Amino acid sequence: GGVLVMAETDFTVTPVLPETEYLVWASRKRGGDWGPWSLPQTVTTAAATHAPDPPAVPILGTALGCHEIAVRVPALAVHGCAAARNVEVELRQAGGADSDWHEVDGVMGEDEATLTVKRLDPARTYEFRSVAHNRHGSTPGNSTGKVSVAVAPLGALSAPHVAGTSSQTISVDWSHLSTGCAVPPWTVSFRRAGGSAEADGWVALERGYRRTSMSALLACPSGCAFRVTPELPGWDQPSAQSQPVRTPVLAPPQAGAVRLLVRFRPAAAELGDSAPGGVARAFETEVQEALHLPQGRVRVAETRRAQGALYAALDILPPPHGDGPAIASVASGLRAQLLDETSPLRSSEIGYHLVASADVTRLQYDSNNDEVFSSLEMPEDAPLAQPTGGGAVMLAALALVAAAAGCGLYRASGRGLRSGYTGLRAGKESPRPPSGDPPESVHF
Repeated sequence: GGVLVMAETDFTVTPVLPETEYLVWASRKRGGDWGPWSLPQTVTTAAATHAPDPPAVPILGTALGCHEIAVRVPALAVHGCAAARNVEVELRQAGGADSDWHEVDGVMGEDEATLTVKRLDPARTYEFRSVAHNRHGSTPGNSTGKVSVAVAPLGALSAPHVAGTSSQTISVDWSHLSTGCAVPPWTVSFRRAGGSAEADGWVALERGYRRTSMSALLACPSGCAFRVTPELPGWDQPSAQSQPVRTPVLAPPQAGAVRLLVRFRPAAAELGDSAPGGVARAFETEVQEALHLPQGRVRVAETRRAQGALYAALDILPPPHGDGPAIASVASGLRAQLLDETSPLRSSEIGYHLVASADVTRLQYDSNNDEVFSSLEMPEDAPLAQPTGGGAVMLAALALVAAAAGCGLYRASGRGLRSGYTGLRAGKESPRPPSGDPPESVHF
């Protein structure tokens, strides 16, 4: 009940429930004092005259486990001629054979406003809605949109975290979009800044990817945006896109220098920054000592970690004033030590983690500054190419074994292959990643 103080003798009481009996008393004020209450009058409001208005969308709470979720039932609209008698929550399976709406079979909380929905499948997609009822009919509200206990609430509104980690690699992490329940496969897409020949510019980098982070082999000097989409039945909404992120541009080596790209085993991740001056400086020292070179002849220009492999771009600089072994001789010596597990380099702390390879790849840049290279099988005593003209010839000793072909490193004989080992220069899909977990981050 309630008390209304009115200056007039005629007034309207609102809001009231339809088809409900009320008792009304009145009292009059005279000379500053209130008189006694009148006898009660019985008043019955009219019934609702038409079906209820659409109810609000149910509010989804955090998943309570991998098979249940809390849903807050919207408030009942009980006033006016379209008042509802009750509201229920329905769900349906999106993209499945059974796409009809069903009343939720859940457990109502003590507040009688929160419903716990159980027996959900993390590999399926659902939708929820509210339905209001009265004697004139039932009116459904709008759908919540696609819901899965495998995807964090509001996950589709979040963007993946992206960072350029080298001139050829980008780190993409969307673990905050996943609940960790039966991690679904994901499609990872990117779009280059400035548009594309594609309809909307988006290119699939990976499909069926079953992790929530990756180090993508992709050069984006002008910037790339990323988004991810869970591959669940009926789910068609990608995440929000990230802000465009640029990969740093790796300057070419100085004229007359050679650049080698060496690969480490995943166990190299355990080294971290334990070595004095950092792993990069320690590796430079190991190479120079193993090849009997003076300080300054070897420099780690960049590290790249992607698709289960760790690489170091190693520049071998020309001898000052011609004093010292020629670059071809140094590169040949390095290649020989890569192949010999008992060599001084392979026996050192950092070099121990190198992957042996007999492959030598010639790395150059085209007019767009894209990497172009060809892979050559060289006999052990073959001289390496010398610089010609004013430009530097760069060689990459790519530490490949047959099982690592999935890393996307193309092998060819003779002419170079556009796209390099990323397979993405022309907007193509990346090759499949290798099996097994990628190593942890290694800081150089």
